[in-house]
Amino acid sequence: MTGGMIDFLAESEDPDYGITEEIRGLFLEVSAAEADRLPAPVRKALKIRG
Repeated sequence: MTGGMIDFLAESEDPDYGITEEIRGLFLEVSAAEADRLPAPVRKALKIRG
């Protein structure tokens, strides 16, 4: 993930996304694979069955 978009969101005031320096650091540390795996349980729960 590039720092440019994260910086843009962190500096945004309207709307305020609430991205603190701590959250910004976490965004920069996460790998693409991990970011894809994190919402997997939610995607599974929302999957249409039938």
